[in-house]
Parts: sequence; structure tokens; C-alpha cells
Amino acid sequence: MRIRIGLPLKMVIAILMAITLGSGYKEGLITAWLRLSALHEGSNEYSLAVKACENALALAPYASPLYMRLGEIYLKQGRYDLAEGAFALAFRYNSGLTAVTKWGDVLFARGEVEEALEKWRKALRLNPADAGLHYRVGLALMRIGRLEDAIVEVERALPEIPQAHCLLALLKAPQSPDAALAHAERCELPAWKGWPWLPLEVQDLKELEEILTEPSETARLMGLGGLYLRLGEPHLAERTFLKATVQTPGSPEAQAYLGYARSLLGKDPEPEFARALRLKYTLPLTHYLWGLHLKSRGKLEAAAQEFAYALSQDPENPAYCAALADVALMRGDYREAERWYRKATDLAPDEPGFWLLLAQFYVDVLLRGDQEAIGAAQEAINLAPDNPKAYELLGRAYYYSGRSDLALHYLQKSLQLAPVWACGPEPEGEGTALTPIGPCLSPEALRIMYYLGTVYASRGEREAALELFHRIQELAPDSQWAEKARGVERHLGVNTF
Repeated sequence: MRIRIGLPLKMVIAILMAITLGSGYKEGLITAWLRLSALHEGSNEYSLAVKACENALALAPYASPLYMRLGEIYLKQGRYDLAEGAFALAFRYNSGLTAVTKWGDVLFARGEVEEALEKWRKALRLNPADAGLHYRVGLALMRIGRLEDAIVEVERALPEIPQAHCLLALLKAPQSPDAALAHAERCELPAWKGWPWLPLEVQDLKELEEILTEPSETARLMGLGGLYLRLGEPHLAERTFLKATVQTPGSPEAQAYLGYARSLLGKDPEPEFARALRLKYTLPLTHYLWGLHLKSRGKLEAAAQEFAYALSQDPENPAYCAALADVALMRGDYREAERWYRKATDLAPDEPGFWLLLAQFYVDVLLRGDQEAIGAAQEAINLAPDNPKAYELLGRAYYYSGRSDLALHYLQKSLQLAPVWACGPEPEGEGTALTPIGPCLSPEALRIMYYLGTVYASRGEREAALELFHRIQELAPDSQWAEKARGVERHLGVNTF
């Protein structure tokens, strides 16, 4: 037997071991390619891991475990279309429960919730007792507004899935605050950042527990609705604000928030906003939320009028100034946008969020590195020293001003603070474990790495730049930051992949 020169040493050893243990050359080669794929994947060399897996598939084109392996790699890169194709082939070639579950996971990651629900229900027919599948189905039902059915499914995930308590706390809070509080106290948040199976973080859980102990039902419902909006759960918000309008029919705030929740769901919110205005026309909140609805539908002039009226009724509110700035920015009126962003910081000089908006305007939109841009970003850092976006903006401002040493310092600090998501372990058993979906690096970290790479490239530190660009392309090859990284590499004379 001749072994081709150029095969990695670990692969040669794997082939020899497989043959020694009684496997044939072909079986040993498949095993070796898979081991090599796992080795590359463990080093975040996903493109090489894919190639090794494809080499194994060339020897066994109908082996469903190989398609599962390939789909898992694509999933970690956020290449959802390719992952879907791999899992579909795995299902066709008899991987059954695991393949159809992962197929649903891909659809869920793409936002195709009803399609994901269909796949997970198919998987449940194969294993009706699977707790991970019941949790998935419950989460999908929550996302499409079938809240009572969601509770039934998530309860079936207990006790195997401890995060089910967290989700049940959210689901039961509007109707059964005591039961929800009991679930919240037993909630175990996941160890991973960016875990897609639960919209709660530590601070959100604390806020939820505080709201649930509020003695006033109206205040509790309004607080819950606001929390649901911040968590991006408009169906829960709609249900909660609807209950609040029944509890307090004369509340224009409840009507306005109900309208806004329905706006987020793509429904017509005009009846709710009309009722809120009839109850109290001069309430600035109603005009502000109605303006947000109009802005989301592209009616910028009408939105600006609503924000201006809200500000006329509450001239010390910086949020209304920021809303006017956003509309001016969307209309391309940069002078007006700057005026309103600055007004917001004048009204709330101790609020880091408004300084961050001003710094983003200077750096993201105007690409400025002057003292105003640097000052706004620095003020955001002073007020929120753990905010990675503030450090990123300050680093980029220094880069635009030509001070690459300070740019590197602040971008590196930003990367240290940015959420770097950890990929979970490989699924065990039937493969229905609730592990993370998508790239192992957060979008924030990818963006910061790209800007850090451009600074290195501008300083002539080619290897440092290429290392960052390579990592971006390995971890998220279909992202906008990978495409930008390939563009810089071409400028540097590098053959991109």
C-alpha cells in the first residue's frame, strides 16, 4: 500500500490504526478524514474541516452521519442554507430524529418559525417523550402567539430542561404572577452567551422577579409589557397590554402601548392609538409611540410631526429629541440630526445611551475623528465603562484622526468586552440537546475584529491583519464582515477563499 506524500501525519496514523484494527483501507480513510475534520474544527479552521468532511463523503456519498457532521460545521459558521441542505440529505439517508431536529433548528435560526415548528413536530412523532423537542415546540408556539399551547409544551420539558422554568415564568407572568415567580426562582440561565433558546439574561430575570412582586396589578401588567417589548417578544406584550386595557379601560398609556405592540406584529394599530388620543390627546407618550409606528412604515414627515408634538408637551424628554434626530438622519439632513442628538445629550448629560447615539452619528455616519467625535465617545465610556460599543467608536474615531496607536488600544479593549459566544458541546444521544446555533463569535465581536484588522493593515502590520481577517472568514464566512475582510485582503494582494 502506498500512502500519498502530503497527507497530514495524524491522518496517516489514523489510517494505519484503522487497518490494524481490522478495517479496510476505505473505511480507515473515511475515519481518518472525519478525525482530521474534527481536528480542524477544534482549531476553528472550519473551511478545512468542511473539505475533510467532503473527502469522506466522496468515499461514502450516502452515509447520513457524514451529512450530519457537515451540517453541524455549516451551522457553527452561520451558513444556514448549506446546513439545511446537509441536514435534509441526512434525513433522506435515514438519520431520522437527529436530522429533522437540526433541520428545524436551522429554520428557526433563519426566523422561519412556523417551518421550524413543522420539523420539530415531525421529530416529536419519532420520539414523543423528548424534552428538548417539547421545549423547542413551546418556544416556537410562543413566538407565533399561541401562548396557552406554548405553556403546555414547555411544561412537558420539565424537569429535564431546567431553562423551561425561565420560559414558563415569562409565559405565565400576565395571568398567574405567583406561579410565574415560583418558576423564576427556579430558573437556571444557560452558561452560553447568545443562547437562542431563551430571551432572558441575568438582569432581565432580576427585573422580572421585581415586577412580579408589584402589588398593583395595573403597574405589574404595564411593567411586564415593557419588559416583553425590550426582550423582543411582541406577542407576549400584546397579550399583557390587552389585559391592562381591560383592567384599566381609561388608561391612555395602556391603549398606546397595546397599539405599539400590534404595530410590531404587523397589525393595524390605528384603533388603539385613536382610543388613546380620545382618552388624553395631549399625552406625549401616545404621539411618540404613534410616531415610531409611522417611522417604521416610512412615513417620515408624519413621524417627525408626532415626535415634535410629544416634545412640545414634554420639552425635557431626551428620547423625543433622539427620535427627531433619527428621522432627520433617515431623511439625510445631517445638520438637523446633529442638532437633535446634541440636544438629547444636553437634556440627559448623565445618560450614556444618548452620548453613544451622538458618537455613532459622528463615527458611523460622518466618519469623523475630530475632537467632537472623540469627546462624545469618551463621555460614553466615562458613563458606561463596560460598554464595548463606546470603546469601539472611540478607537475608530482615533483611527479616522490618524492616531492608530490609540485606535488599536481602544479597539482591543472593545474586543475584550464584546460578547464572544461559546459554541456548545456536541449534542449527545439523539442530538436534540439545546446547544447554541450559529457562529461562535457574536456579531459585535466580528465587527470589532474587522475594524481592528483594518487598523493593523494601515500600520503595515500585515500578518496581524490577515490573522484577524482569516478568523472572521472561518467563523462567519457569509457575514458582511467576512465580505469586507476579503475586500481588504484583495487590496493587500492576498488570494481570498
